Amino acid sequence: MAVLLLDVEADLVIGDGGRVVRAERLFPVAELARELAYWLRVPDGGRQTSRSTR
Repeated sequence: MAVLLLDVEADLVIGDGGRVVRAERLFPVAELARELAYWLRVPDGGRQTSRSTR
């Protein structure tokens, strides 16, 4: 299985109403997308906060 590595970064802002909860410059959005896709494939009972905790 081939793995394609991408280095895609963007400024990320998470807000709640008009308040900024978290802001990150040059956030690794490709890694976030990969982790979210993985997290969504795992059944609810097997989800952890991070794959690195396995």
